[in-house]
Amino acid sequence: MTAPLRYDIDLWPGCPAEDQKRNGRCWIYASLAPLRRRICERFGLSDFHFSTNYIYYYDQLQKSEAFLDAMIAQRAAHMNDSRLTELLREPISSVGQWSYFAALVDGHGVVPLDAMPDTPAAEDGAALTLRLGTLLREGAYRIRTEEDAGKARKVTMEAIRRTLDEALGKPPEFISWQGGTITPREFLRSVCGYDPHDYILLMHHPSDRWPAPCAYHETEEPERRDPLLTMLSVDMETMKALVLRQLRGGEPVVIGADVRHAVRRPKGLMDTARLGEPRLSKADAIAYKDISACHVLCIDGAATEDNGHPTWWRALDSHGSETGLTGHYDMSDAWFEAYVLNAAVKKAYLSSALRARLDSPVYMPKSERF
Repeated sequence: MTAPLRYDIDLWPGCPAEDQKRNGRCWIYASLAPLRRRICERFGLSDFHFSTNYIYYYDQLQKSEAFLDAMIAQRAAHMNDSRLTELLREPISSVGQWSYFAALVDGHGVVPLDAMPDTPAAEDGAALTLRLGTLLREGAYRIRTEEDAGKARKVTMEAIRRTLDEALGKPPEFISWQGGTITPREFLRSVCGYDPHDYILLMHHPSDRWPAPCAYHETEEPERRDPLLTMLSVDMETMKALVLRQLRGGEPVVIGADVRHAVRRPKGLMDTARLGEPRLSKADAIAYKDISACHVLCIDGAATEDNGHPTWWRALDSHGSETGLTGHYDMSDAWFEAYVLNAAVKKAYLSSALRARLDSPVYMPKSERF
């Protein structure tokens, strides 16, 4: 089978791809792609750019807070404790997925690019990650050795915020839009018409230990669970049907996938038939850590057979128009089945039985996820 020259569902023909440059913020770019399309449609624009730097700022701030809170919880743990060791090994990173994006914009909204432009530190995040990691480890040391752990946390967070202000700039509290002034949260909901609570992150995790359909959450204590971090595990046919339904409804779908396998970037091709069939089953590949949702993309098109089943998908990447097919990939349906691990879809498309599952998620440790 050859990749189609034409998609019968193509939500944004000629969509200009953005370039995340040297950072791990694919999840922010991909999650903003459907909002870019909304803005362009609503206001008759050929393109529009959000500030990924704005979301990145709050991501790094919240990850820093979470690390220090974990250090306080592990304050009495021995230095050889495996949980403590793992925390100290990587105090902070720039990676994420759609659910983290949803939680961040729910609290802080979004802003146009000109309200908080990229900086060199945002475009190449390695130095900033290293600096923040050092500050957080120093904070962990103070939390474990000083009498007042709360004060040590406060001092560390002040240093973190100063560092972020200097490296990324200060996030705006208000933005100008069409002659008026609004908050970033108002811009998200009123101008973009987007409420992250309308969506759920589907997960394909074919494992006897984690059966589907079932809702899972990364937080063990029910009273501390943010519903935006709930994941709904479904079988592959259900996931593809819901993704296709959302595309037919006129909205792109954010996905998490492993792009390290069976991908030819210069040709913009993701195809197991021509580039290598997986040797392990998907369940075994997940269990043995051979695949993970290491990259986030946005599906904005599909080619279907007469019976309505998809044969190819069109995926927008965030490495500029010079990669792939002007920033896009032709993704075979077999590749989708093998390497797509999650997808954010509207809850309105779920059956009543699946929606009911969201009310009682089961705890799934992060180590068991991908």
